[in-house]
Amino acid sequence: MAAALKVGFTAFTTRRDVLILFCAENLKFGPAGRRIVSRMGGGLHRVAAADRFTGKSGASLDVIAPSGLDVSRLIVVGTGKDRTLASRDLIKLGGIAMAKLPKAAAAATIFAELGPRALKADQVADIALGTRLRAYTFDRYKTKRKDDEEQAPKQIELNFGCSNPGSASLEWGRCLVSGKAPRMMQSLSSCVGTAASAAPSPSRSLARVSASIAAASRSSLHKTWRT
Repeated sequence: MAAALKVGFTAFTTRRDVLILFCAENLKFGPAGRRIVSRMGGGLHRVAAADRFTGKSGASLDVIAPSGLDVSRLIVVGTGKDRTLASRDLIKLGGIAMAKLPKAAAAATIFAELGPRALKADQVADIALGTRLRAYTFDRYKTKRKDDEEQAPKQIELNFGCSNPGSASLEWGRCLVSGKAPRMMQSLSSCVGTAASAAPSPSRSLARVSASIAAASRSSLHKTWRT
């Protein structure tokens, strides 16, 4: 099933709990990202240097309780070389950002900007789609968690800071109803369902293991008898 995501689109000034920024190589942020980073007074660059983070594609930097910011956590995701990303690249980027979200986080804001260019409404929706696809989980065969294990929230409030929140919200609605989202979700469900149905059940697996142990025991006894 899909994790309960409450997706919203806001101005760049809105932030909740965890803040996720994108940056190109050499720590190149967009205008809104630069304003956030400047409030840390060089702290981010020091942490990045210590962690050898430069903004390479897929790399990330996690800063807990960043000084100068009113968020509990700042996560920076690298996008690689400064270039225009295609739709599938933006979907993938959204998935990477969602994967970096702490397990217990109940609210987060993702600043949807890449370098100096403001993203169009459909591009922001692509990043949102990537987060939704990444949040999909199939837990039919998962072992139940213990009471003392960290529990994920039942709902995650995920806001996307952008320059055109109204247009992005409309584009997201179209994406969910008649766009690429239903097709991709259906494809994902089919793939997961096929893999799950092909997976052996625990009882069958246990039976095969028991049979293997029994066969090995008989072989060992036979060798011992012959000796």
